[in-house]
Amino acid sequence: MKTIDEVFEKYDKCNRTKVKNQLLSGIDYSQEKVVSSSGNVSEDKLNNHIDSTKYCEKVDAAIKLLDTEEYSIIIQMIYIEHKTNLDVANFIGVSEKTVRRHKKDAIKNFLEICPYIDRKLTA
Repeated sequence: MKTIDEVFEKYDKCNRTKVKNQLLSGIDYSQEKVVSSSGNVSEDKLNNHIDSTKYCEKVDAAIKLLDTEEYSIIIQMIYIEHKTNLDVANFIGVSEKTVRRHKKDAIKNFLEICPYIDRKLTA
């Protein structure tokens, strides 16, 4: 991954995959990856779900590790819940201008923590 937008595009895709697989099957996806036989669709789906779940968990963990709770809220609401700066401002109880300013710092903080960011692009 290279940018914050790419990280959250993949997050959305992985989250949809995770939820869809949980709804459509009774398979326990909490285990580690299975060694997939060539062409085994069930094993491939299981591994895809496990990969998706782990990706979402790492991004969620990075959000929780941000320097302030406000940064976590901003990243969560804007990039995962797809809320506007105004929505975030109303939720936190600050001005939209403050959210824009803090969003820049929150993104910078997230880029330092997230394991899926290409560090060469953020230097």
